[in-house]
Amino acid sequence: MEKLEQKIERDKYKKVSLTNSNENLELEEDIKKLKTKYDFLFKSSTSGIAFHKIVYDARGYPINYVITDVNPQYEKILSIKREDVKNKTATEVYNVEQAPYLELYSKVAETQESLSFETYFPPMDTYFKISTRSPNKGEFITVFDDITESKVSEQKLIESEENYRQLFEDSPFAVALMDFNGKILKCNSSVERVFNYKKEELIGKNFINLKLVPKEFLPIVLNGFRTLSKEETPTPKEIQLYKKDRSLIWVFLHSSLVKLSNRNLI
Repeated sequence: MEKLEQKIERDKYKKVSLTNSNENLELEEDIKKLKTKYDFLFKSSTSGIAFHKIVYDARGYPINYVITDVNPQYEKILSIKREDVKNKTATEVYNVEQAPYLELYSKVAETQESLSFETYFPPMDTYFKISTRSPNKGEFITVFDDITESKVSEQKLIESEENYRQLFEDSPFAVALMDFNGKILKCNSSVERVFNYKKEELIGKNFINLKLVPKEFLPIVLNGFRTLSKEETPTPKEIQLYKKDRSLIWVFLHSSLVKLSNRNLI
């Protein structure tokens, strides 16, 4: 009887061992699949990716960080080879006295709260969009893109619009900016001088509702709108317009298409 019980126990043990062994094999297989997916994403990402560890001093204060690994896009964006950065400190790699954005990164590594920001890095004369998170305390990952081209374009657009505004305001000619519904968005000081309206009496209002254009000249103005909607320039026309006191003056009407902040305006 005792031998039978021992045999049953041995069989149970074998079954449990076999089950555990199968579970371990399945777990190992799952880990391999995850690692394969991770490697693919890491190596094929269009963003630069870098892994880091914070370096602390004797008192536990962050003083630097070590780059533990980078992906191919990191090398491409920064023109730095992986073997030249792996397991080296940030100050050494980027040739700076203080590790870039150490305060931000050390906070992420401590709190494990994600952070995203845009920045200009003078040593590389480059704008970056950076996202960072911490997989373990004292460590952080950065995912970044070079956004210099878009930033420079944005700055040029701002400068262009500023130059336009200056020319607009200083022009000796009466100039108004409208949308395609005829709403007056802006006008310069010469409009006030010529038509005796204050800017605030015109801006935000539709020129048709203001009855600035006599009925006989309205088709000419509206035809100009239609021409501009086709991105063509209408022929300048001599027409009459009403001043605030309802007296009429002859003007030479020039209309053109203006693109501001990705909007087509007149």
